[in-house]
Amino acid sequence: MKQGALLQIYLLSIILLHCFCGCENRSYPQTLISADSLSSMNPDSAIAILTAMKEKIAAENKQTQMYYQLICLKAKDKAYITHTSDSSILQILKYYEQKGEKKHLPEAYYYAGRVYRDLGDAPQALDYYQKALDVSQSSKDYKLISRIYS
Repeated sequence: MKQGALLQIYLLSIILLHCFCGCENRSYPQTLISADSLSSMNPDSAIAILTAMKEKIAAENKQTQMYYQLICLKAKDKAYITHTSDSSILQILKYYEQKGEKKHLPEAYYYAGRVYRDLGDAPQALDYYQKALDVSQSSKDYKLISRIYS
């Protein structure tokens, strides 16, 4: 009886380990994560890193490419570079909305609001800020929520 119970526990732990490993999202390149953290405090450095990574990112998967584009928008926004087009943010939004991605979608909506504010379309900007608030209801990212409200 003990051997059967031990075998069941062993098999169950292997199955659970397999499930956890299989469900884990692929992490982003460390350089991209560093550029994201720099984008708030030192956006010029983040832009330099992102520019240097541009060719390498083209070989990455779609998830990493979209995160890269989002960080580029974020860094340019923090560096007070005026957005002149909505094409990049529309691609990012389409990707995150289709994936149902809850981690980056509120931030993508926030930056969509920032883009449309720069383009002079205040009603569209307000719509995106509201969407950002709606999808961040369960979020613990209080810095982002406070930026949305401001």
